[in-house]
Amino acid sequence: MTMKKARILVIILAVAAIMLALYPAGGRFKYKYHVGRAWSGESLVAEFNFPVLKTQEQLRTEMEEKSSTMLEYFRYDAGVSESIIDKMASASFDTIGPGVARAVKTVYAKGVLPEDKADRGDVILIKKGKRIVETSEAEVYRPEEAYQKIVSLVRGYYPGVKADSILSVSPLSEWVVPNLQYDENVTNRLHKEAVDYISPTSGMVYKGDQIVGKGELVTPEIAQILDSYKAETNAYYGLRRTDAASSLGRLAMVAMLLLLFFASIALTDINLLRRRGDLAFLLLLYTLVYVATSVFSAKDEIMLYLMPMSLFVLFSMEFYRNSVCLPIYAVALVPLLILRDSGVELFCMNLAAGCVLLLGSKSYRRGLRQFVNSAFIFVTLSLIYLLFRLAEHTAPDKLVLVFLILNSLMVVISRPFIYLLERLFGIVSQMRLWDLCDTSSPVLLELSKQAPGTFQHSLQVANLAESAAREIGADALLVRVGALYHDIGKSGNPPCFVENQLADSDYHKDLTPHQSVAMIVRHVDDGVEKARKEHLPEQVIDFIRSHHGTTVVTWFYAKHCDQGGDASLKSEFSYRGKLPQTKEQMIVMLADSVEAASRSLKSYALSDLEALVERIVRGKLDEGQADLCDITLAEISAVKRSLVNSLQQMYHTRIAYPDQK
Repeated sequence: MTMKKARILVIILAVAAIMLALYPAGGRFKYKYHVGRAWSGESLVAEFNFPVLKTQEQLRTEMEEKSSTMLEYFRYDAGVSESIIDKMASASFDTIGPGVARAVKTVYAKGVLPEDKADRGDVILIKKGKRIVETSEAEVYRPEEAYQKIVSLVRGYYPGVKADSILSVSPLSEWVVPNLQYDENVTNRLHKEAVDYISPTSGMVYKGDQIVGKGELVTPEIAQILDSYKAETNAYYGLRRTDAASSLGRLAMVAMLLLLFFASIALTDINLLRRRGDLAFLLLLYTLVYVATSVFSAKDEIMLYLMPMSLFVLFSMEFYRNSVCLPIYAVALVPLLILRDSGVELFCMNLAAGCVLLLGSKSYRRGLRQFVNSAFIFVTLSLIYLLFRLAEHTAPDKLVLVFLILNSLMVVISRPFIYLLERLFGIVSQMRLWDLCDTSSPVLLELSKQAPGTFQHSLQVANLAESAAREIGADALLVRVGALYHDIGKSGNPPCFVENQLADSDYHKDLTPHQSVAMIVRHVDDGVEKARKEHLPEQVIDFIRSHHGTTVVTWFYAKHCDQGGDASLKSEFSYRGKLPQTKEQMIVMLADSVEAASRSLKSYALSDLEALVERIVRGKLDEGQADLCDITLAEISAVKRSLVNSLQQMYHTRIAYPDQK
């Protein structure tokens, strides 16, 4: 096994291990029910005790109530009242001194709040020693209220004494200060703990209790109990189903999912299985979809509405044709149907959103127009969600609609990650291909200056190949880029090639056929070396390697034979490239040979063009250049027709303008 295949195998095994680890081990709740409909099964009786779980709406309501109720926390300072009593004693109020001390203790025993804490709530918490007492604010005093209460008590203790007059000349009003100290940190902590600790249950159902009877209408209350029973059933059996049969079943399901995924790739573009970067990239996307589905199905299924599954389409369509993306994406969504009880809804929503993204990408792919795609995705997701709610006679969840908005926005703002994925997996995106099509790029600019004839040849090959690619549904943009760069190796020695030679020059005049062939075939290796130096994508380099395949340099081989050379040395006059493995590479090979040969035609009549194309294509097939390619005979016929039509347009007869008399 080669190192490349070993790495692919390791990646596949790692993905399988992740899927197996996250595959739910619990039992599946076999009953289907909807609020407002009659229970279709037999009477359901609880097989075990289980708690009734609160709904998300109930939990949110309770949390809001807790958040709106904030009990403030105060520390009781006993030293404040003692300080006031000591000050009164030192002021020599002998007549009413004991009564004042008694009144101060009485008032301060309840507590005195700071003025800025008035009207802050109905109940407060007061820590006295080691005890925390919950007290109404009406039972404690503010400083002014405390002073008036002390005066009132002293007046009652000494009815015959003018206590008001005595106290009015004392600084008692200044000495009365709060003895309840507000603790903001403890208040916030207690508030947070109260909000965080909300019981998730609201009662119990015991073994043997009837949950719902046959034909009984499923009310929201019954649905809540059924939801709780369903969750407990999955957990109850999940802890017990650890036998070998269960493990084998989960392993078989994971294997089936992976095989289905690989089959979708093989049936759309088998070459993706041969390239490690492409396969690893698609496996990553598939694993992310699977992990999100598995994790959120086990924790909180509502989060699945937030997950932008359409990102699979967004990322994949930047690297592959739409006809490849959609089938693979549809298979990637299959875990929704298996891992989630009501996964049909999410499957339909995300599949439709992916289709909308693929259709909209043709017109709304760049700039601010991307947000139009986001709007289309939101409308699609929301419409299908509402249709399912209407069919089930249930009200839509506002939180789900908020999640769908965020879902559609994430599809747009995640686009910059395409550059990261391109570098990480060594694959080429549509955006990179558009950049490479620019003829003012450094590589093509150098080619146009050093080898202008080759540059013009490359432009013509690009036009021929792109038209042919569109004819059979191949990747036209990739074909154009491959054709533009296929001959960049000729810039190192331009005069060696006939298209760059002047009319009165012959570079090969004094060279032997072997020497000439060695220089000509070298442009493939030079092109690969130059492409690597310029950091061109590997997919583009493959066009350089394969545009001649292993064909024979016929002109010099014939010259060698005419000079009496050994005809069995044919391999010495052949290119040492690689055979085309994709439709795109085969198209560039044919367009390259047809364009070069067309320059030697004496007549551009339709019959002559058809004969030329047929001869070139038949020669490539006879030499086995298409043996490793996935192109069909029907597609080759379509390519031939396209090449003939393009040559007709290139070499159409022009009218002769008469001289002006």
